[in-house]
Amino acid sequence: MWLLAKKFFLFIYVFLFLFNPTNFASFNLLYILSAVAVFNILAFPGRYLFFLNSKYLLVLLFFLLYLVVYLLIFYFSGGLDSLYRIYIYFLVFFAVLCSLFVVVCFSRIYANDFNLFSNFLIKVGVFQLLFVLLTLVFSDFRGWVLETSRIENIVSISNDYGLRSYGFANGYTSTFPMLMGLYALFMIYRVLNFKNLRISFFYDLLLFGLFILSVVLNARIGLVPVVIYVSFIFFTISYDLRRYPSFLLLALLILFIFTFVDLDGYQQYFERLLAGWYEAVEFFKGNYIGTFEVLSQMLHLPDDYFHLLWGYGLSVFGEQDNFSFSSDIGFVKDVYLFGLVNTILLFFVLSYFSYPVFLYFKKKFGLFFVLSFFLSFVFYYAKGSIFAASEVYNFLILLVIFQIYIKHNSKLI
Repeated sequence: MWLLAKKFFLFIYVFLFLFNPTNFASFNLLYILSAVAVFNILAFPGRYLFFLNSKYLLVLLFFLLYLVVYLLIFYFSGGLDSLYRIYIYFLVFFAVLCSLFVVVCFSRIYANDFNLFSNFLIKVGVFQLLFVLLTLVFSDFRGWVLETSRIENIVSISNDYGLRSYGFANGYTSTFPMLMGLYALFMIYRVLNFKNLRISFFYDLLLFGLFILSVVLNARIGLVPVVIYVSFIFFTISYDLRRYPSFLLLALLILFIFTFVDLDGYQQYFERLLAGWYEAVEFFKGNYIGTFEVLSQMLHLPDDYFHLLWGYGLSVFGEQDNFSFSSDIGFVKDVYLFGLVNTILLFFVLSYFSYPVFLYFKKKFGLFFVLSFFLSFVFYYAKGSIFAASEVYNFLILLVIFQIYIKHNSKLI
C-alpha cells in the first residue's frame, strides 16, 4: 500500500511539474514542487551529491548563474526588463531541482531504466489527454478551467480568434502543444516501426491520433516534430517501401478520414489548422500571409553593432515603451535582451547539456528521430523562449538528468 501511495504521489508530482496548471493558486505551483524537492535533497543529500560531478549539469548551472549576473548588471544600469527574465531563470533553476527529485525517486521506486522512465512520462501525457477530451466534450468544464486560470486574458485569447486552449496546462498556445507534439513523435515512431501487428500497434496509433488532436486544438507549432519526422520517412520509403509498411496504412487511414468522415460540424476546431495549411502552401509559392506575414514583420534585429552583440537589457515583446515595434520570436527577444553573443552561447550550452539524450536517442531510435526531436526545439525558438521552466523544457531536462543518473550508476556497476 505504501509503495502504491508513493507511485501515485510521484505520478501527480510529475504531472504538475510538466504541465503546471494555473488553476489551483495565484502563484506558480513550481514553488511548492521545489520546496518538496529541496526538503528531500536536504534530508537525503547522499542521493544527490554525485550530480555535482556531472559536467553537463555544471555547465548549465554556471551558464545560468552567468546570465543572472549579466542581466543584473543591465538592471542596475537601467534595463529594468532584465529583472523579469532573472525571475524566469530562477524558475529554471527550480525546475532542475524538481527534476533531480523526480529522477532519484523514480529510480528508487521503479528501476534505473530509461525505457521505463520514458514510458512513465508518456503515461503522464496520456493522463493529460483525458483533460483535453473532457474540455472538448464538456464546454462548461473548459469554461471553468479558463475562468479560474491566473493567466490574464486567457478567455479572450482562447475564444476570440478561433477556439483553442483545451486541456489542463499552462502554455496553451505554445509550450503545451509543443510537448504534446513531442509525445506524438514517440507514438508515430512506434507506429511506423512496428514489428508485429498486435493490439499495442492500434493502441499506439490511437494515442498518436489523440496527441495530434490535442496539438490541433491548441497551437499548430506542436505539429513540427511529426512533420519533420514524417518528411524524413517519406523520402526514405521512396527507395524502400518495405522498411515502413505502416506508413502506407497510416496514409490510407488519413485519406479515409478526410474522404468519408463528415468534418463540417467540427470545422471550428480545425479552422486554425486549415488556415495554417493554406498559409504554408502560399509560403512555398513566395507569398507571406497569416502567420508568415506576422513573423516577417517581427523578424528584426538591433541596428547598431554594440546592441546587436550585447543587447539592451530591454524587452521587445508585446506592448512596451522600449521600441516602436514588438516581437514574440524567441531568439529576437533574446538578442534584444542580452545580445547575439549570449544568444549563440545559449544555443551551444543547451546543445551540450542535451548531448547525453542525443546520443541515447540516436542509438535507440535512429538518426531521423533524434534529428526530428532536436530540430523541433530549433524551430520552436522562432515561436518563443526555449530556456524557461515550461512544459517542453521541463520534459527535456527530465530526460537529460535521468540519462546522467543512468551513466553514474553504470559506472558504479
